[in-house]
Amino acid sequence: MLVAREHRISPETIRNIFTGLNDGLVSTLGAISGYFAAFHNHQTIIFAATLIEATAGSLSMGAGAFVAIDSERETRSLLQQNSEIPAAPAKWDRPLRAAMIVGVSYVAGAAVTAAPLLFGAASSLASWFTAGLAIMAVSFFLASMTGMNLKKRIVVNVCILVATALITSGVGELVQLFWNTNK
Repeated sequence: MLVAREHRISPETIRNIFTGLNDGLVSTLGAISGYFAAFHNHQTIIFAATLIEATAGSLSMGAGAFVAIDSERETRSLLQQNSEIPAAPAKWDRPLRAAMIVGVSYVAGAAVTAAPLLFGAASSLASWFTAGLAIMAVSFFLASMTGMNLKKRIVVNVCILVATALITSGVGELVQLFWNTNK
């Protein structure tokens, strides 16, 4: 007989962690892959651009989480006044908390992905590797705490990482081809 697992993290917190971390990993890996393809090993430019992207991304994701949850809360409140939907759980009333979790998780994902640049990575492959390992580790951790399907989490997230990195590498190659950024 299976016994239900005790959930130690709320579904909303899991959503916010995955939203920020996954986007930090994916968008930063995409940026790094595109920069390397366009500039072919200009680490200072790549690191500065990645740092700027990570900062803008974390602020954008945090603000997006805040606005989304605050808008949902306001919409629920308006609909409740008209008795169209049941009352929302109190935890939806925390847009600032969600924004902080998403923003910090984004920075963590971006930092993991950009770390190889600090150690002189000569290509984006090291960032691909660290981002892939990070998403697998987080998937394992959250799946073990919640009972989520580990294989599905890993496959979906790794596919998203690889697709993004390949597409942005292609965009970077096009930038290099048309603007000859190797001068």
